[in-house]
Amino acid sequence: MPNEISPPPMTQPSAPASDQSARTALEERKSIWRGSSLTKHHTVSRVKLEFTLIAKGADKQVFEAKNLNDRKVVVYTPVRKLFGLYSREAALKQEYQKTQEIKRSVSDSTHLAVDMKPLTGQDRIDDQFSLETAKAAGDLEATIQNKATTFGQRLDYCVQYLDGLMNLHGADMAHGDLKPENCLIYDDGSLKIADFGKTEKLPNNKTKMYKGNLRFCPPEGVLSIKSDVYGSALLIIRALEETGSVLDKNGCLLPIPEEDRESGVTGMGRGIDKYVVEHKEFLAIDSQSLAGKITKRLPRQIKLAHLPKTQQKEQRKLIVNYIKTLANKLHNQGYFTEKSAENLTQLLIDMTTRNPLLRITAREAFSRFKALQNDVGIEK
Repeated sequence: MPNEISPPPMTQPSAPASDQSARTALEERKSIWRGSSLTKHHTVSRVKLEFTLIAKGADKQVFEAKNLNDRKVVVYTPVRKLFGLYSREAALKQEYQKTQEIKRSVSDSTHLAVDMKPLTGQDRIDDQFSLETAKAAGDLEATIQNKATTFGQRLDYCVQYLDGLMNLHGADMAHGDLKPENCLIYDDGSLKIADFGKTEKLPNNKTKMYKGNLRFCPPEGVLSIKSDVYGSALLIIRALEETGSVLDKNGCLLPIPEEDRESGVTGMGRGIDKYVVEHKEFLAIDSQSLAGKITKRLPRQIKLAHLPKTQQKEQRKLIVNYIKTLANKLHNQGYFTEKSAENLTQLLIDMTTRNPLLRITAREAFSRFKALQNDVGIEK
């Protein structure tokens, strides 16, 4: 019996090359996630890039781009909440618009992190609004806690910071959320103020509701250009107090008497950050969770705008004592001469005056701190 010849298998007609390309492009746009929630990776196949989640804030998350040779960039995307149903995209877009306004308005943006560009098409992460910007080596808080950071470098960071703030204020803009974590340090040693989500244009001593962190907030409880000056004094204190053995093993400059402690509160920070959280006269709070913001932060924010003058005066007394103690320790440990310590004390006192109208400007603070840096005359 002759061998039966099996018919050839049925095959689908080949797709045109254009359809194949379209299908490939579609596949490349898909998000590829792997790992735990703390080690998520995102790959955009089209450009063979890998993005690693390195930080997450209230409104945006930060991805580090890999495989870019010498280019060091990060990408901001909006945070998704309520199981991904709600996106903070509008907030991130608004922050981008503010950075563009700052670029147009300031005379010098050297120390302001406003250079970023929106990604388009397939370059966007997870098809969301995405911003690319230069990658920093770290933030100021992490840098000042590094014991390898010299006293000269700490002074220089303060000068760079005040230069950036001076230029921002020169455009009648108040930052609104100043803290060491919002100051980025780059590989070349430069510092840039970042995170302009709460920045407002406030000319002629105008004010708005304060929505920033409560650790570096002013006693008057409103956002203004002069409220930035107050918070900047605390930031400078924070940068200098990590010098040598100024802080004790618990990260404290001054002990808080038990009767003055906020009940059941232990600050997560160090130095002045920890002090204002743990002392009952201040309204500072560490909580970053949504529940904490609703149950703890919001009531304190409301109270802050109506803080009794007696409590404001008590805060003032505590801050002045803190400033004097810091300057004395820096002098006693050989970092400042007696005259330089006195100049630092007076500068910080003038930046934290209870009446915001009597506080010095960022420009004057920059000029005086620069002179202080020159007087120290040490190698950086």
